[in-house]
Amino acid sequence: MPTAVARADKISYYSSFGAKSFRRCKTRTISITSEAAPVLAEWKKPNVIKQAPPPLRPPLKNGAHNGTCIKRSLPLEKWSFHSELLTPIAREVLRYLILPNPSQRLMEFHGVGPREFKLIEHVVGEMDRILTKPRLSYRYDKHLLTVDMPSILHERSFDYLKDVIAAYILFLPYNRELISPILHMNYPLKLTDQLVTPDLTMTLTAVDGAPQVVIVPSVGECAVSQNRAHVFDKVENEIFAHPEAVLAIIVLVHEAISYESPQDISTASTLLHNGTDNPEPLSLRDFLQLRSTPRSFNQPIRITDHDWAHLESVEYFVWVKGDNQERIDVRNTNPQFMAYGTLGPVLQMDAVTAMLQRGMNKVRDSMVNFSRMLDNTRDFSALEEAEVRVPLNWNLGAKLVMTTADLTAHQRYEAWHEVRFKGAKCTEQNNDPFYCPSESDNNSSESATPCHSTATADTINY
Repeated sequence: MPTAVARADKISYYSSFGAKSFRRCKTRTISITSEAAPVLAEWKKPNVIKQAPPPLRPPLKNGAHNGTCIKRSLPLEKWSFHSELLTPIAREVLRYLILPNPSQRLMEFHGVGPREFKLIEHVVGEMDRILTKPRLSYRYDKHLLTVDMPSILHERSFDYLKDVIAAYILFLPYNRELISPILHMNYPLKLTDQLVTPDLTMTLTAVDGAPQVVIVPSVGECAVSQNRAHVFDKVENEIFAHPEAVLAIIVLVHEAISYESPQDISTASTLLHNGTDNPEPLSLRDFLQLRSTPRSFNQPIRITDHDWAHLESVEYFVWVKGDNQERIDVRNTNPQFMAYGTLGPVLQMDAVTAMLQRGMNKVRDSMVNFSRMLDNTRDFSALEEAEVRVPLNWNLGAKLVMTTADLTAHQRYEAWHEVRFKGAKCTEQNNDPFYCPSESDNNSSESATPCHSTATADTINY
């Protein structure tokens, strides 16, 4: 039969968590339907009717604020936690969420009890006006919370792949009234004694009636290379809990430098002030026009003698489950089941392209099997024999990553400018009435620790 080539829409899509407290964590999803709509529509928050505040509202006492969110800040609205007591460890986690350390994107918090985790999870669900959402992984047996604060470089390096997977599924002739394949960007997976949030999860559920089973045919993660061992362990655990997964993807983004802000006495502080009385940061265009290095992989974005970002490489790892395998083995480097490629500095993605095509065809087969499980009286041969090409254009993917590096540099500049020239800072509230001893007193002496991962014997090296 003729081959259909799916084309991904160019419109970006975004969404945010819902604000209602009864939802644990509303996920950013792509629902594939039969409607003739772009596969990648821009997601907007639903309009919520809010009651107008009463006139002449008296000011709050003790300098408290009314929960207004500022740019790049977590809207930590303490008024919404009057029924909750913030324990020391919960306060420590929330403090990190408000002002994360750019050099410590992955943090472990010991002694976090289940009740405290639910509170923190609720706060993450209320985060509205920030660029990225933290990924939470929680070990119920160890009371261990891992917080991954992905940067814009981390998140958008994976977006192109999400788009082409969505386009492939859109062109499959499956029964839209029988099964529902959905791509989730923040879908919590319950594993053995822990809860994790993959960067990409594909699920299959029935359309009619209450879902009785959720099939997970694919998972994916994107991480900075410094957290290499952690992300391999995470994907391994996800697959162990969902052996039905037929496709697994890991993307590693490597920056050549660990970013640091300019010194107070520096060329950047002198030339990037942009005003005296009320300095405003340079626009994206004006900022990037000052770049003194070539725009390419393995070249720093150097502006006024300071390196604001330095994207060195982007690596792809793709695994496909074999016909006789019990589950995918992410430690297996056999080219029959695993492909490796680089998006930059050298574009070498042929093996990844072939493995992704195999993997998506396996996903198609999972959709066939699930359809027959729900209704064995229908004919699903059209879906089983469908030949849809994954619409990959790696040159475009590489360009989008370079654009993301530019945006990352400007975002870091704006954050530095606000602190350096406007004195923006986060001060700890004293005499907090919602402070009480930790739920896990026996672990209260343990402090938050950054996860420093290096390549080990259990890590695939290239």
